[in-house]
Amino acid sequence: MDYPISVFLDTNIFVACKYNISEDSQLGILLRYIKSGKIKLFLSNIVKREVEAHICEDAESAVYYFEKALKDAKKCIAEKSLAKTSLRLCFDLPTRECVKGELKTKFEEYLLDCNAIILDNQGITCDTILNDYFSGVAPFENREKKKHEFPDAIMVAKLKKEFPEGKMLWVISNDEGFKQALDCSSQFKCLSRLQDLYDLINKNDHAYEEIEKYFSSNAEQIHLSVLRELEASDIEVDGTDCDRKGTVEGFDYDETDVLEISNLKVKLDSVDEISEGNAIVTVRCSAHFSVYGSYDDFDSGIWDSEDKEYVFVPHYDVYEEHEADFYCELKLCFEEENPDYSFSIESVKCDIKLDQDSRVERHVQNPEEDAKADQMDALEEHHRH
Repeated sequence: MDYPISVFLDTNIFVACKYNISEDSQLGILLRYIKSGKIKLFLSNIVKREVEAHICEDAESAVYYFEKALKDAKKCIAEKSLAKTSLRLCFDLPTRECVKGELKTKFEEYLLDCNAIILDNQGITCDTILNDYFSGVAPFENREKKKHEFPDAIMVAKLKKEFPEGKMLWVISNDEGFKQALDCSSQFKCLSRLQDLYDLINKNDHAYEEIEKYFSSNAEQIHLSVLRELEASDIEVDGTDCDRKGTVEGFDYDETDVLEISNLKVKLDSVDEISEGNAIVTVRCSAHFSVYGSYDDFDSGIWDSEDKEYVFVPHYDVYEEHEADFYCELKLCFEEENPDYSFSIESVKCDIKLDQDSRVERHVQNPEEDAKADQMDALEEHHRH
């Protein structure tokens, strides 16, 4: 590669990273490549505004979850009692506007650190875009949603104007329609993840081949390190099901536990960064998870308006089986020892969530029979008193 290479990031890349710009994040690695002169970053003003809109929307949700947790805590222990503990620090939650402003400021500062070139929409005409719109050409290939693709079409037109034949641009996006609209032009190289780009950059490093050898000859050790991290992690289990219309069913678990992790497979996916004595790599994993979840259905409970308490609340014990594909990030330390390298694993980070996409089986432990029996016992006991 002739450095610096020109790189364009789509909105979905920032959203997938959850706006994490810390030093050890994928966006943190990107900043280091920019600082070292290997990458020149381009964004559209549309991407910038879309990311800011997503930040505001997700900040709303984050603050809501904090507020809900505080309300739930107060149901268990009186606020005046909690105020006398270290939890009092949680009482002064910032406003939604404050959190939005702080996150947007951090994003602005990150783009400044990256010396990002923000492309505007000047010089773009509607004729070509409208022709693609009525012809169903990418990114308007999905006719049901094509009206939402106008921002993408504007960006595609701008990129083609700024990067004519002979001027290469690497486009990072997981939007297939957006990439398809650029694939017909030889000057655009499209990838789905930042890790794919990092791996290409590092292929020329002399340590790359040694890392591949290490994974080939130390599979058992690497497997064990990933398994230990998974077993120590608090893996999120989502028992709800959401259809295309947004209807939510299933179980909003009060408590979950991963009972067993089996059939774990680990494969080197990308070498993200190589520095002096250190390397960050991404591994692609798959595993079977047996999990337990419990749920108290207060919506179906029986409320005693006189005593101001529930007489009966149905309880569900649920067992699920999941087949999950996920990624883990490994930080390696190494020393050059002629003729070989000596490697060790410094840390492992896993990004995994078990939900309806990974769930292959669910067993609810006799919910109706148990609930009816418990309900009858509770009502009988209540009337007896």
